[in-house]
Amino acid sequence: MSTTNTSYVRYRPDLEQPFPDEEELTRQVVAAMLHATPAADLGLPAHPVHGAVSLSGVHDLTPLVHFSLNSDFRLDDVRARELSPVHMQARSDAPLLLAVGADETGEFVRQTDLLWHAWPGNRPRGASGPMRIADRHHYSVVFDYADPHSALTRGTLALFQR
Repeated sequence: MSTTNTSYVRYRPDLEQPFPDEEELTRQVVAAMLHATPAADLGLPAHPVHGAVSLSGVHDLTPLVHFSLNSDFRLDDVRARELSPVHMQARSDAPLLLAVGADETGEFVRQTDLLWHAWPGNRPRGASGPMRIADRHHYSVVFDYADPHSALTRGTLALFQR
């Protein structure tokens, strides 16, 4: 599970909000890529992942090619597509809870919806779409874990009760 640490955030005045730097982006992408990598390639048993959560994840790296941050990533269109979980085949059948703050930027909502549609075999039982957390944005969506009765907490715990 990835959480956001504000010490890894840069501020872009032109976007009027902070955005994750390369370390935070790496943590977000790695969680999704674990679902898309054969476990044997990582030296793991056949089904090492029982469930996973993506909170406001970045699943399609192709838009980052055009960001100033790409000077650090050095992605071209081909490599960005190759590294994007949304363009990979899920190799795990473990459920993946996708959640995004309802007050997020449109891009984070789009990224969440993309993976929902790309990996239908990883939808948690009974889920009808990605979880939209009311009154939350990129840096507050994780706060719902402080409430044991929140939909996010209950949905996460349900991943481990199958």
